[in-house]
Amino acid sequence: MIPFAVLITVLVCFVGYGLWPLAISVLSYLVSEQPSEATILVLFWLTMVFIQFVAMWHIAKRKPRGRNFFFYTVWVCVFVQSSDLLLGTEGALPVWDLVDLFIYPALAMWVLYASDVKQYFDK
Repeated sequence: MIPFAVLITVLVCFVGYGLWPLAISVLSYLVSEQPSEATILVLFWLTMVFIQFVAMWHIAKRKPRGRNFFFYTVWVCVFVQSSDLLLGTEGALPVWDLVDLFIYPALAMWVLYASDVKQYFDK
């Protein structure tokens, strides 16, 4: 059950904070009138996805440093998305959108660092 919890937690973070922003940036590149800005975003998200993929490989090998690298990149992605939210809004502060961005990575970190699932990384 513990490997299943690790797998689900990491995959949901990977899709939500890696693949999904990459897919959106690729779509914005395809429909953008200024492809230079979208190219930078595609390269940034592609780098984040690659680092997350390598970290997931280390997590699969039960190495704790993979967990650290994975969450470093997830939090970089969260902060980039939250800054995009804050810069893109006019007027009211999108508090609940920011809470939605921060809540799942925080819970996922709790699962992999503080719950019984951390036994997965003990050899």
